[in-house]
Amino acid sequence: MVRIRIFFLCQSSFTTNCFSFANVFCLFYCSHIFLVQFYAATLRAGVPTIVTPIFGDQYDNSHVVQNLGVGVGFELQLQKITANDLSDAINAVLNDSSMATRAKEVGEQVRKECGCRAIVEEVEKFWKENVRTGSFSKEINNWKSATQKMKSANKKKTQRNRIVLGSALAVAIIAFLIKYI
Repeated sequence: MVRIRIFFLCQSSFTTNCFSFANVFCLFYCSHIFLVQFYAATLRAGVPTIVTPIFGDQYDNSHVVQNLGVGVGFELQLQKITANDLSDAINAVLNDSSMATRAKEVGEQVRKECGCRAIVEEVEKFWKENVRTGSFSKEINNWKSATQKMKSANKKKTQRNRIVLGSALAVAIIAFLIKYI
């Protein structure tokens, strides 16, 4: 059995297509839900990963891979990545021993964690520190207040724009009538 040395994730929301060559596993056009699971699996596997984001939280995944040093995470959208960029990423992932070592370290760390316990602990911590103390409710009220202010400012701006546009249209109509009547 061939050990996969790197994962290449081409993130999209189309149908899933996978293939592998020369110890490189490529995953193209997979659904968002599948992609999140696959992304977590690449970290857990401890092999370098290439992430090419298209939208949304895929940029976060790319950022994490890059910052952890476990692969190449592009900042650019897939459609803006050149063949040379991709070639450089594949070469870096295949030939950078420090990246491979870091990926193994992160993989070992992730495999030691109990994900279910960690998420339960985080939810309990959030509940105790934010919900019970009322700070979460205050944050929501602050957010609602800020949103209302923005809506009010936008409504005033929209009214101003309509008045200016209406005035410009009236001037244009009067100019047309004066010229042609």
